[in-house]
Amino acid sequence: MRQFFYLLFFPSVVFIIAACSKNDHVEEHSRNEMEVNGQSGSVAMAMYYDYPRNTIYEPHFSLILYKESENSSEEFDPNVYVMIDISESLIGKNIDLARSLGDYDELVPTLSLLISSKRGQKISIYYFPDSVDLYLSGDSPENVTISKGQLYVSRLEENKFVVEFSLMLSDGQSSKIAWQGSAIEEIL
Repeated sequence: MRQFFYLLFFPSVVFIIAACSKNDHVEEHSRNEMEVNGQSGSVAMAMYYDYPRNTIYEPHFSLILYKESENSSEEFDPNVYVMIDISESLIGKNIDLARSLGDYDELVPTLSLLISSKRGQKISIYYFPDSVDLYLSGDSPENVTISKGQLYVSRLEENKFVVEFSLMLSDGQSSKIAWQGSAIEEIL
């Protein structure tokens, strides 16, 4: 009888530990936080667009995350958002945002970020195999660089995503997102 008990007990313990381990990973990404240049809140709305493969670029999608509105009559603030345009080949990878994409095989991978804040400032970053182009609008000083940054995007299902994002510029501007949720598909 004791052998029968051990035969059932140990596999069930291994199963429970494995299940808890998987749930811990999901809970780690289940936050809904967004901060753009000191304006913090939660992601109130998410939209995405799918782009098919073409002769130059890999298939990719754009994911737009809007911050909750501080005005109670609006669900989200259309002026505070982060747009991530990312190739499917970069999904599930931790990306160092201070570096270029590096070499690619046949098609060019796509990665760009557009960050908009309430003060009308926009940060546009375009990643290429051998360079990173950074453009700032508003009253930003010249010669601003990316001090550090990380991006992780995962697509759990067709319209469910996980985003872990942080960016710090040399002039002190910063943005970060920890979000998991569903996005509305927009057809182009």
